[in-house]
Amino acid sequence: METNPQELLQRRLKWLAITVIVATSFFLRLSVIDERSISQDESTMVLFAEGILSSTSPTFPTINQNNGLFAMSTYELVPFPIALSMAFLGKSEFAVRIPALIFSSLTAMLIVLAGERFHSLRAGLMAAGCFAVLPWAIYWGTNAFYPSQLQLLTLITMLVLHAILLHGNTRPKLFYAIALCVITTYLTWEGSGFLLPVFFVVAIILTWGRWNWLKTIHAWIAAVIIVVLLVVQLTWRTVLRAPYTGLGTSRSDVSFLEPAYEAYSFDPTFYITALTTPESLLILLAFAMGIYVLRKQWSPMFLVMTVSFAILLLTTMLGYYALRYVYFMLPAILIVASCTLIEITRPIGTLALRAGMKPKYFQALSFALVFGLTVYISSPWGFKLYERSRFGFSPHELSYESKGFGFRSIYQAFNHYYQQGDLVVIQAPFPFMFYTTLTGDHYIQQGTSTTVVYYPDAMPYYLDKWIGNPVIQDRFTLKEILHKHRRVWFLFAPSGASLSSAGEDMVSYLDQHTRTMWEISDGKLMLWENPYFIQ
Repeated sequence: METNPQELLQRRLKWLAITVIVATSFFLRLSVIDERSISQDESTMVLFAEGILSSTSPTFPTINQNNGLFAMSTYELVPFPIALSMAFLGKSEFAVRIPALIFSSLTAMLIVLAGERFHSLRAGLMAAGCFAVLPWAIYWGTNAFYPSQLQLLTLITMLVLHAILLHGNTRPKLFYAIALCVITTYLTWEGSGFLLPVFFVVAIILTWGRWNWLKTIHAWIAAVIIVVLLVVQLTWRTVLRAPYTGLGTSRSDVSFLEPAYEAYSFDPTFYITALTTPESLLILLAFAMGIYVLRKQWSPMFLVMTVSFAILLLTTMLGYYALRYVYFMLPAILIVASCTLIEITRPIGTLALRAGMKPKYFQALSFALVFGLTVYISSPWGFKLYERSRFGFSPHELSYESKGFGFRSIYQAFNHYYQQGDLVVIQAPFPFMFYTTLTGDHYIQQGTSTTVVYYPDAMPYYLDKWIGNPVIQDRFTLKEILHKHRRVWFLFAPSGASLSSAGEDMVSYLDQHTRTMWEISDGKLMLWENPYFIQ
């Protein structure tokens, strides 16, 4: 069977456009992949990846803490791609971020194909073009933490669910495919488990009265597989925590949905306000318009409802707020926004007849203009309607110019001054272990501003939750440690959170009795030297 030359040309142009967008996405991220310092979250994944590669615990992610090996109980799938990259490229900022770069590039390609399924090829190309240049996407496309991996898996999951709702129970393999997708997303970030009620509600509403997809044994087998996995994972996490009692609060305390609307920190506008940046303003406005413009189109409404219910649950039922929690919904938001922009500019096609232009050419021209304008505004280099800094703090992950945290600078300065036998008090041990060969000796915290671990089986009882270093809890303990050693280093990065954790009393004492050896906007390196020390 011969292929129509016109169809062949269109297919080649389609894949040429996809190639250009994916290549743009890839090289924009590659150009800044090692500009930012490794963050606390990234270094955590790197250490677990090293556990996979180590001979003491091969194939399973563990960290060698001071009180023994600690097995991973969340983000279980994230370290494996990092470990594979490190096995070939070694340990470096570039190597550990390569998986995120690959996931982000694959997401750009999949957005085109998803947009084509949900609306049109043009919607997919526009959404992928915005994704390629959006600062938020560039940041997570060069970050070794879970968001890029989760985003790709979530988009695949949504495509599989969409296929199930379209085809009902005629394709049994799809039910097992979505079970696999849900399991992999959950093991990438267990907070994604809240997508189960979101998907179920959306499926019930969109197929109202046509619930034949629920009447097949394959759907229930897939559901049982998912539930069993969730129970096993939560049990595993509980068993690992059994020997420890956490004092204080942290994000890891929230393992699933719980009412947040009665909490003091409840903020119903957090995600909308935080994401209203100069680059994403047009996208958010188009998404909001899409709720009305696309109301009669079944496939786009699948995305609109999924995003809306997901953000509603994240806002009202998750006890902590973080922008990365909604990042995995970005492809759906971009596709809906692109569909809306295409729909609202469609009536302009009537002008083609008046201008004596063929509608086909006019549509291509209008799409090129809308595509170019939208992508340009979404990029860090496009014109901006306002400056975000004038309206409050802008999260670093939304800014293309952001250099991230100052771990690398502080630890490089420390390596220059460090002498054998120096004691190290470190607030962020995992990035410290990435840039040095040391683990630190102590952690300093007054009160329970963040979680410390009570370990009753051996002294010292209070340990930091990362590497298991003993906790300095008050000025008296601090002074005792200082007078026992010749030189003691204090590494505070990021300085705001670290100094706040140490407490005003101990920070005041350190300001009076130590020298600041290195300081940047979000990091501080301090040295205590004991003039009366006798070896």
